[in-house]
Amino acid sequence: MFLTLYFAIVDWTLSKEKTRRGRGLLAFSSAYLSIPVLVTFLLTLAIYGYVFGDGFSEPRGSLAFLAGVACGVLFLSNLIFAFMAWDSYCPGLTLRLASPASLGSERMRHLVVTAVCAAIIAVLAGLAAITVTFIPGVAALYPATGFEASFGAWFGLWGALASYLGLLVAGSISGWFSLVTGLVLALSDLIIALATAIGIRTFKIDPALPNFKHAAGFYAVSLLLGSLPASLFYNYVNLQLGVLSGWQSFWIGVLGWNIGNAVIILIVGIPLMKLGTPTMLKTGLFVKGYY
Repeated sequence: MFLTLYFAIVDWTLSKEKTRRGRGLLAFSSAYLSIPVLVTFLLTLAIYGYVFGDGFSEPRGSLAFLAGVACGVLFLSNLIFAFMAWDSYCPGLTLRLASPASLGSERMRHLVVTAVCAAIIAVLAGLAAITVTFIPGVAALYPATGFEASFGAWFGLWGALASYLGLLVAGSISGWFSLVTGLVLALSDLIIALATAIGIRTFKIDPALPNFKHAAGFYAVSLLLGSLPASLFYNYVNLQLGVLSGWQSFWIGVLGWNIGNAVIILIVGIPLMKLGTPTMLKTGLFVKGYY
C-alpha cells in the first residue's frame, strides 16, 4: 500500500507536466500503478470473503470492506488516468475508439463521471449496511438512494450504470451476495437511477427544481417509478433465493424500503438536486440527452 501511495504521488507530479513526454510518462505510470492496486484489491477481497466472512459483526470486517472499496476506487481511477493521458499523448487511439471523433473527449468525461459516482454509491451502500435493518438486505435508511436519483437526473444512463456498479462492488466485497447473484440484485439500484434519468427528460422536469411543482415531480418519479419497482424486484429475488422466510417478510421489506427512501429522497435527494444542478450545468457535466 505504501508503494501504491508512492506511485500515486509520482502520478500527481507527472500530471503537472505539460509536454508530450510528460503525458507519456503519466500514461505509463498510471497503467503500471493499476497492477499493484488491482492485486491489493483482489487480496483484500479474498481476505474479507474467507477470513471475515461473518460480515460487519466484526470491526475488522468493516475495515476490510472500506479498504477494498478504496483499492477498487484507486484501480478505476488509475485506469482512467491512463486512458486520459493516452488521449493526449496518442490522439489517434481515441479516434479509433470513439466514433465520431468529436465524441472522444465527451465519452472520456462520461467514463470518469461514471467511475466517481460508482465509488460514491459503493461507499454509501457500505455505510448503510451497518444501520438497522428491517429484514436481511434492507436497511432502514439507504442514503445512496438520494444520490442515485440525482445521478440519474444529471447523467442519464451513465448515472444508472454507476448506481448498478456501485451496489455490485459494495455487495460483492462485503459478502451480502455472491458476484453472480449481485449481477441480478444490483439491478434494483439501476432502476432507481434509470427512473429519474428517463422521467426528468420525458416529463420535462427542471433538474434545478425551481418550484414546488418540479420538486414534487422529481420526488414522485424517484419514489413511485424508481424506489417502488426496485423494492419489489429486490425483495422478490431474495424471496426466490430463500433469503426471506415468506411473503410476510417480503411485504415488510417492500414497506420498509419505501418508507426509508421516502425520507432519504426528501432530505438528501431534493437538496442535492437544488445545490448540485447549477454546478453540473455550469461545468458541462450535465447530460442533456439520455446518454
